[in-house]
Amino acid sequence: SGDTGQYYYQSTIILNSLDDSIGVFFDLLFNFTQTITPENYIYASKIYWWNSSEEYTIIQLNAFISLFTFNSYLANSLLIKLFTLSGIWKIYMVFVSYYPLLYKRLYLALFVVPSVFIWSSGIMKDPICLGALGYLISGIHYINSKRKLPDSWTLILTLLSTLFLIKTKFYIFISFVPCVVASLLFDRVYSSFGKSL
Repeated sequence: SGDTGQYYYQSTIILNSLDDSIGVFFDLLFNFTQTITPENYIYASKIYWWNSSEEYTIIQLNAFISLFTFNSYLANSLLIKLFTLSGIWKIYMVFVSYYPLLYKRLYLALFVVPSVFIWSSGIMKDPICLGALGYLISGIHYINSKRKLPDSWTLILTLLSTLFLIKTKFYIFISFVPCVVASLLFDRVYSSFGKSL
């Protein structure tokens, strides 16, 4: 089953701690520094990726989702896929706003290319990062185009997406920042001098 099965299995360890104590469950669910205590040791010692912040973040997220899906692998995968799809849709809408005549090509690139389809499935870091990147791009686009902060829901999703990218695949966030800065600078220069160029 690979990594996706391991993420699921290890999140059930966190979920099983509910049988012991709700305090231990919340300690494992919100333990962002992977600190082992006498109370959580029996569960933390069973989690293979306990010392890996990136992997443990996915395990925590899946354990949280499992609270609402009765720990169903299929339901968890479906919810993660829906988040990823909505993030890809956000990317599509931002790109179409810049290049409306290329909407068919953008659709093919974002929704039909097999590698996007494959890597945006299952309980893994990749689909969550792809969805988070979509919400981050959309939030930054909104702030840049409207010149104001978005509504609270969009702002929360943008900030959570940023945190997920930083916690799971920091190199994506670091690669993304220069592109955003360059894009914002280009927009400012073009809006100031574009008509005279």
